[in-house]
Amino acid sequence: MEITLNNISRYYKNRLAVDNFTWTINFDNNNIFALIGPNGAGKTTILKIISGIYYFESGEISTSSDAKDYPIWARDNISFLQSGDRGLRFRNSVYDNVRYFGALKGMDSKKVEELYEIYINLLSMEEFRNRNVGDLSTGEKKKASLLCCLCSDSKIIILDEPSDGLDIDAKLNLQNIILKVSKDTDRKFIISTHDLDFISDIADNYTFISKGKNTYQYSSQMTNEEIREKFREINSII
Repeated sequence: MEITLNNISRYYKNRLAVDNFTWTINFDNNNIFALIGPNGAGKTTILKIISGIYYFESGEISTSSDAKDYPIWARDNISFLQSGDRGLRFRNSVYDNVRYFGALKGMDSKKVEELYEIYINLLSMEEFRNRNVGDLSTGEKKKASLLCCLCSDSKIIILDEPSDGLDIDAKLNLQNIILKVSKDTDRKFIISTHDLDFISDIADNYTFISKGKNTYQYSSQMTNEEIREKFREINSII
């Protein structure tokens, strides 16, 4: 499976947010893709275009599947997990949130239940079923959001700045969960971040973005120091 962005450009009012961005995302040999750049670089805009949420002024996006309408294909196959804990229903239980997002995807309730039983164990969240989301810690809310994505049966999960607001232990826990899901299931991840420590230990493909442009891509494991050096070079950080 492959997603191709070709010379994508998008404006916010009169500001060019994404500038002729080209990116081939080939999932055949990679499970976790990293989109790395500072705040304001255009990461979230790119992710929302890939998710079918945003349109764009020029360029094209396509998939190797037989889909004729990319945004419809994206909404059927991709879940977008926003930064922070936006989107969750705080007054409802974790289980009710899972059912709600499954319904939004048009899924059969029995299928949602089957996936819930699988992933509730994989994420070690058995005791969270009846707890209200508003009572969870920041790290637990991240896990609940990921659980909702997994139970919607999306093949591709997009995480936007997933480590924001997490302490060291919660970051390590989330890293382990992402690695475990990618290893034990057929789910693929696209992760945007400026947290170089978080992404260096889990991604197997790295794309760097600066001022809306694709500035560098590396299709293999990078060490933390290599990522930092490239980040400084691209963003002129001394």
